[in-house]
Amino acid sequence: MYQKPTVPQSIGGVLDDTLQLFKASLSKCVLPALLISVITTSLSLFQLSRQPVATTPAATFQAFVARYQSASPSSFLLVLLSWLLELVFYGILIVIIADVSRGASPALGTSIATALKRLPAMVGASIVIFIVSIIGFGIAVVPVIVAAVRSRGGTPTEVLTAVGPMILLCLVLIFPVIYVLSRMQLFLVPLASEAQGPLRSIGISWRLVGGNWWRTATVVFILGIIVYILIIVVSGLAGGIALMVAGVPASATRAAGTVGLVEALMSGLIQVITAPLMAALYVTLYQDLLLRKGGSDLEARLGALPKG
Repeated sequence: MYQKPTVPQSIGGVLDDTLQLFKASLSKCVLPALLISVITTSLSLFQLSRQPVATTPAATFQAFVARYQSASPSSFLLVLLSWLLELVFYGILIVIIADVSRGASPALGTSIATALKRLPAMVGASIVIFIVSIIGFGIAVVPVIVAAVRSRGGTPTEVLTAVGPMILLCLVLIFPVIYVLSRMQLFLVPLASEAQGPLRSIGISWRLVGGNWWRTATVVFILGIIVYILIIVVSGLAGGIALMVAGVPASATRAAGTVGLVEALMSGLIQVITAPLMAALYVTLYQDLLLRKGGSDLEARLGALPKG
């Protein structure tokens, strides 16, 4: 049975606690994770089926442009629907895992109802973070775009001379954006599991990660690398199996379609594991930072607030 830490943990301790919480809550997370995997995979396969099939590069490009122009409105709606569904199901996972960490036995129906009730707040917080990221990355990229436009028509050397320093400036400007977004990354935990408002949840994440940015980034980076390696290994195995079963594709177009199909199916399969794992990481980080900030009493008060 999972035992919630009562004192702040080391980086290794947080990672170990994440795995323990993941194992303790996995049985309750499998169904919602499987549901979102099936839904997102189905949407990906539907999008893939709408891609143009052609035998020549020119025909492929022309068909792609025509198909994109005719399908862009519906494609946007599909992307929006997929985003909303993923937001709901990640909210469900956060609610379930946070309850398990407190020693409760959450019911799936109750967790779904809680996540749906919190959906407007989750959308609001996500929009705020999206706007911040667009503004931040926009400011970082603008110098490169301006330099490229001004050097248009010049020789490759002239273009490189004009754009090169701006690319370096862009890389420098991106670091503050990453820092700001990283301090907001835990917003979903207080929002979904403690019924905090959008701005309040972002503020809680900002306060907790502040002063612990490198530590938080290190933990997320390590687990992210583990997840990435898992994805690479499973995708490689899936590609090899698909090649043995279906044989070598007769054309580049069919090869691209086969690769896209395999990637969509494997992404859905891997998500059943990686989604609860990342949710467990954020819950564990959030609770560890509460203890590190001396906020265990704050957590108790927030948990006592009525849900809604």
